[in-house]
Amino acid sequence: MVIDFSPFYDLALDWDKVFEKLHAPLPGGLGGYPPMNLSQDQDNVYAAFSVPGVKQQDLDITLTDKSLTVQGERKAPAGQYYRQERPMGRFQRVVNLNLPVDPEKVSARMVNGILEVVMPRSGAAKPRKISIETA
Repeated sequence: MVIDFSPFYDLALDWDKVFEKLHAPLPGGLGGYPPMNLSQDQDNVYAAFSVPGVKQQDLDITLTDKSLTVQGERKAPAGQYYRQERPMGRFQRVVNLNLPVDPEKVSARMVNGILEVVMPRSGAAKPRKISIETA
């Protein structure tokens, strides 16, 4: 008597795919895509987005009084993929700003796949040292 186990081989491959998807990192970690760093000093707020392979003309940056939005598209090269881990296609990342910035002085530059947006803090948002008077 011969028992055909071939359906079980496909089942093992399907389970491999399930576990591969469960353990795959989300694009950009838990925060979203593209991954970014947000920092500040006394004068500026800095947003640095990791967008390797995205052309400058495929990016759009919009600033409102409450948020910074970066939209773009990473175009996939033609061809057939055997494995694709780098996300392709359109993306959008919205960063809520918790302090006012001066929209007229905001600048952006892209170097080595890093988009850096520098947003000068408005005068009202800058920290101010307060002296303590003696009684």
